[in-house]
Amino acid sequence: MSAASATAGGARRSPGAKLAIGSVSLADLKVRQPAASFAGLFDQATLDPFGTGSQVTAERGLDLASAFSFGRFVMQPVDVSAIGFDRLHLDRMSIDDLSMDGLGELTLDGIDVEIADQVSVKLGRLAFGGMAFPKTATIAAALDAAQTGGNVDFSSLAPTLGFFEAGDVDVDIADTPPIRLGRMRIDLANYVGQVPTAVTAAITGADVSTDVIPDDRIRRLLTEFGYQRIHLDAGVKAAWHDGDDTTAVDDFSVKLADIGTLAGKAKFAGPTRADLEQLNSPAGLDRVLAAVSLADATFTFTDDSIVGRAIAGQAARLKVDPTKFREQFARGLPFMLSFLGNRDYQAKVAPVLQAFIRAPGSITFMTTPAAPIALSQIMAAARSAPFSLPNMLALTVTGAAAAGSKPAATGTQAAPAN
Repeated sequence: MSAASATAGGARRSPGAKLAIGSVSLADLKVRQPAASFAGLFDQATLDPFGTGSQVTAERGLDLASAFSFGRFVMQPVDVSAIGFDRLHLDRMSIDDLSMDGLGELTLDGIDVEIADQVSVKLGRLAFGGMAFPKTATIAAALDAAQTGGNVDFSSLAPTLGFFEAGDVDVDIADTPPIRLGRMRIDLANYVGQVPTAVTAAITGADVSTDVIPDDRIRRLLTEFGYQRIHLDAGVKAAWHDGDDTTAVDDFSVKLADIGTLAGKAKFAGPTRADLEQLNSPAGLDRVLAAVSLADATFTFTDDSIVGRAIAGQAARLKVDPTKFREQFARGLPFMLSFLGNRDYQAKVAPVLQAFIRAPGSITFMTTPAAPIALSQIMAAARSAPFSLPNMLALTVTGAAAAGSKPAATGTQAAPAN
């Protein structure tokens, strides 16, 4: 059975606030046979009007709620007048495909919040959906456990999320440079318990001031190189494969306009399904990280101007000609690489880095160890003996010249240390 759309409008007051809604519509209301009869709800209300049997009432209430669903609910526009706010406006709120089984999508369009001289937040779109709710039997079991003093598994009550999206974000905070975001979208799928094992994320049109970068050293360097704002586009896909307990990271890309682009992919051994199922425990994350090993990875950095800016900045500090300093720096690279303690590897990598400094194009790092290396081992080496990483990871370095330049040299796999 379905119900036709209905509309209504008006305003509601509460102390210190006024809510005005232009119209409300509800469409495609449906009723179905529930898994369990909710007739006991009405019997309980008759026999126990004061709710002493609230446990039975709650469980039958779930059965009643499971019988109904609706296709679409819309409120538009919505304006709130409240003390402390100069503007609280929403063009439209819509809910699609809602039932006890899950939520198709909840969307807020045209969010506009303002507190004069303090903050202004505008969002063209904020949405999430693809949600699956826990089964009514699971909720009823949790209610029963709570009523009888048993242990409630709260993780089993958490819904799973399909996607989250935000677009046309504009944030202005007093005494802080504005923040802009064109669009952010995160898609989650293939859950193991409450853990998504397939993730796709994308960010486009992010624009922030270098002043908001938390790392002081990075912020200072970017400022010295002449960057006042950072323009970012990024994306990644990651998926865990149940058949062989491997994790693949593909289409990883971070593009910083007028700085450079880092792109690549990686493959990891682990975690296992048992590891993922333990993520709801306090030590679960540590267990997963300990169970993951790097199998191979390839990452490429393509310069967009930061190399030239860095060289020009250093040359200015030393009061030397930038072109001459670039060449001096390139010639000194073999000596700078002596910290690696591997003369054969230094001889192969140095020409690649020299060519990249002289004519910045792209540089690629590839690791193909004979056997997967535990992430914990890599992180420990990075802290205590970073110079050992090229050999540990069997690191290969290659380069491609910038357009119009001579081809860069090519490095090969690291040789054993002498």
